Amino acid sequence: MFTPYFTLSLLLILIHSPLNQLLNVDLSSRITYNGDDNSYFGYSVALSINNFRGNKLFVGAPKATTDALSRFNVTNSGAIYRCDIDSVDCRVVSVDDRPTQLTDYPGYENLTGEDRNNQFFGASVASSRDGSVIAACAPLYVTFGPRGNKREPTGDCFISKDLGGSFLRVSPCLREFDAFYRAAYRNISYDKGWASYHKTGHGMCGFSAALGPDNELAIGAPGNYYFHGALYSVNPVNDYMRFISTRDGPTSDDNNYLSWDLKFGEFDGDNTTIDYVNSAPRANMLKGKILLWSKTAANSFRSLVNISGEQSGAYFGYSIAVGKFNGESGGKYDDIVVSAPLYANYEADMSELGQVTVFSHNMSTSQTVFFQSAKITGEDAYGRFGLALANVGDLNKDGFDELMVSAPYGGPDKRGVVFLYHGSETGLITTPVQVIYAEDVSATNPPNTFGWSITGKLDIDSNLYDDVAIGAYKSNQAFLFKTRPLINLVGSLEIDNDEIQLPVACADNDQTWSLNDLKFAVTFCIHYEAVLEPEEIYLQAVMIFDSANNKTKRGFSAKSGTSVEQFEFSLKKFSAGDEALCSTVEGYVQPTIRDKTSPLNISMEFHLINVSSSGLLSPDPIINHLRPPMSPVQIRFTKSCNLCTPDLKVSASTPSRYYLLGSEEKINLTVKLSNEGEDSYITSVNISLPQDVSYVHVVLDKDECLPISCQQKLINETASNHITCDVGNPFPSLKRSEFTIELRLDGNKQSDETELLFTINAYSNYAQDSFPDDNSFNLSIPLQVKTSVNISGTSTPDDIITYNRSSTFLQQGPLVEHKYVIYTSGPSLVGKCEVEIDWPLYNIAKDDYILYVYKDIAVVQGEATCEVPTRFLNPQNVSVDETRYKRDYSPTEQLTCSNGKASCAKITCTLPNLNKETVILKIYSFLWLGSTTNNLTNNYTTELAISSAASVKVLSVPYTVKPAVYSSDTSTITSFFEKYKPPVVVKPIDWKWIAIGVGCGFLLLIIIIIVLWLCGFFKRYRPYAEAKVVKQQSGQPHETERLCESY
Repeated sequence: MFTPYFTLSLLLILIHSPLNQLLNVDLSSRITYNGDDNSYFGYSVALSINNFRGNKLFVGAPKATTDALSRFNVTNSGAIYRCDIDSVDCRVVSVDDRPTQLTDYPGYENLTGEDRNNQFFGASVASSRDGSVIAACAPLYVTFGPRGNKREPTGDCFISKDLGGSFLRVSPCLREFDAFYRAAYRNISYDKGWASYHKTGHGMCGFSAALGPDNELAIGAPGNYYFHGALYSVNPVNDYMRFISTRDGPTSDDNNYLSWDLKFGEFDGDNTTIDYVNSAPRANMLKGKILLWSKTAANSFRSLVNISGEQSGAYFGYSIAVGKFNGESGGKYDDIVVSAPLYANYEADMSELGQVTVFSHNMSTSQTVFFQSAKITGEDAYGRFGLALANVGDLNKDGFDELMVSAPYGGPDKRGVVFLYHGSETGLITTPVQVIYAEDVSATNPPNTFGWSITGKLDIDSNLYDDVAIGAYKSNQAFLFKTRPLINLVGSLEIDNDEIQLPVACADNDQTWSLNDLKFAVTFCIHYEAVLEPEEIYLQAVMIFDSANNKTKRGFSAKSGTSVEQFEFSLKKFSAGDEALCSTVEGYVQPTIRDKTSPLNISMEFHLINVSSSGLLSPDPIINHLRPPMSPVQIRFTKSCNLCTPDLKVSASTPSRYYLLGSEEKINLTVKLSNEGEDSYITSVNISLPQDVSYVHVVLDKDECLPISCQQKLINETASNHITCDVGNPFPSLKRSEFTIELRLDGNKQSDETELLFTINAYSNYAQDSFPDDNSFNLSIPLQVKTSVNISGTSTPDDIITYNRSSTFLQQGPLVEHKYVIYTSGPSLVGKCEVEIDWPLYNIAKDDYILYVYKDIAVVQGEATCEVPTRFLNPQNVSVDETRYKRDYSPTEQLTCSNGKASCAKITCTLPNLNKETVILKIYSFLWLGSTTNNLTNNYTTELAISSAASVKVLSVPYTVKPAVYSSDTSTITSFFEKYKPPVVVKPIDWKWIAIGVGCGFLLLIIIIIVLWLCGFFKRYRPYAEAKVVKQQSGQPHETERLCESY
């Protein structure tokens, strides 16, 4: 079933997947084995295959204490563990559980003959090529001489054919030592110590060990012959009782540590004899070397070739790996990988980076000649890259072995990291295909010294892919990583329209095109191949349009309208005669794209969905992303020219004669561009801007047919920025364009320049200009500075009345505060400013103070530093009463510095940063009554005005260019005084006089009443009686009477 749909998430996963997820060493299915604390579990590891006992992982723990040897008071003897591959169970392998051996030398019988405490058993563990045989050694095993009083660390080894059923003791150093002493005991005094350093007594057999063809056992003894070292090869015939070895060399070879590490391989190309390689990391003036040997028919070693290291002290030869990493070796010879974990980059002051070198056979000669075919250097200082190496087999089934290299002290937290490198036809690929950090194994509790030991090249889960084991001895852990089977996708990708002609701006009117000309169809076909092929797989496929372009996409899916199209489908197992699954996707190209010169690539990526492994213990398969199933297809865009060589000319102008710093005025640059050559593709105009100049917008001419767009790009925080304008793609031949760019200069920025310099460059991103001399133009605008500073002042209180001396403050009059406000009104910034204040301190005529300053000047706001002469600041130490009075009046006499009546003190204040905020200064004083009272008493004046004067001026500006005139300003503050005038005092009236006054008032009232009475004022008048008399006289009733009679 074929169901397409779109999503972007899968594409992001595929693009951004980390290295530890891309290849087939599977982390999710890993098994973690834990040993006892401080047992060094994981110091060595070896995989084994056994059809009877099952496939196992053997882990060395050279500091472990076993129950079996504890019975004989043996501690920290070391052990090897047999671990299951489907669980975390590990069990101690019973190897050497016998009681402590006693001596049997005549006369010295039954003395302690050996010491297995701290013998480091398990420091070396090796498995045969087919995994059926295991060898383990104790390089610090100690035997005693015949008297039991001389310790000889001869070393001890054991080998098993049945993986734990029984072990054979294989100890060539011990056997040589014992044979020597038995012979020497009768003829040579033991005290001469011929055995220890001279021969094999300090051999430390088993420091390194390897199993080769026909289960031949190679044992390294770096302590033999004064630490010259020796190589032993023990043949399985007669239960490993026969051996050959290299012999002692000249004194110059002492302390070479020969056989520090060793491996089997094929180095002479005969494929009949057994070949060896071992190392001597302290040879050759500490540069180290490796030595190649071949075992002859006469059962002896034949030297093939020696290869020396390059840097003293790098420990070249610390680890060795052998395998088919380079196809150029013809498959007849093995390649040799040698590490130098202490390699340092002294120029970069980085120590113990580590380095790995691959040596391949030179196929141009039949002689045994090797050359350096690859070299990899570690990246982490003190990481010790290359401390462990291992040929882990052919993990991608391309016919070449893979190399795993560790840096057990590398990684982000110095806890260890392991790198996987692929072999190839042309040699080892020096870029890792997979990186496994200790933190990838466990994010919460990552192991320490991850990668101390590595083994592989055996398939223990039967999925036909070799698996890997890694040890971390400081964490007492070992890890088994199973390898995921690879599915190789095979397919093809085809397109029906691989050349598209895009519409061109400013073209002739007869140009015709349609959207159909921009469409295309892509067809893909796919099937899969695998070593273990599942019957059916489910895939997610993503078709990526314009896959090589990480910026603006140019191609899109017709279905989704985006640059990716995703599908889900299933694939059946492919057989001969079957047809691959095919499908077609339609797409289109945007008509207004910028890049019309580079091809538009269309590619595909695939991802498996829910595919299970065929094996019970094997992890799920994975697509081999390093082998793309198909090549991308390309769409090319038709151009009107072949080479498309332009001839661009550019110039610029501006209407500004100068620019006033701080004015924030716009800067207009008019750019003129022409092309006298062929069409110019991906044409740009780049304008380098001065510091702090920013882009506003671009203004096009109303008749301009080209789409011109600009954007500002900041190179970095210190370098100048620039504007890039796209001016047509293509910019046609014989075309002329003009456009204006509006800019702005930050008015609050300081400038170290005297002009604004603009560099305008025109160029094509596609082809070299035929005459590049006129592709650049410089334009400068002079800078000018104009400053303006202001000062104003007020007196507090507004009007002050003097008063007479009190008994407490004989000299103090009313308090006076003069406040000066200084500010700048631009437009340009000012630097340092200076304020000078003339203070009326002394009365010249009366030889006395006027306004007495009693405390320091206060900087109420802003930054200022003022200098007041000490002799003017409260010289009389007067205590101040801060009571104030005020009243309105007009002065009749003035005391100022300018009219010569006052002697003034000069106060100077420096203002370092007036641009930041306004500065306010306050001067505190009081009127000195000694002089003023005398003035008023002597009738000099009745009102008085006293003034201070201040000026401000600009001393510097924060620009390289200076103003024509440094601005300044002045201000005067006047305080008014009047002599105190006592109010008229009205005495209170005596009460007696009040009583007399009241009495007199009553008497007068009585007299008035008597007079009025005597005059008849109080006689009663009766109007009715008077009317009656009138009626009698006239015979007519009075009006009043008529009214009364009517009732």
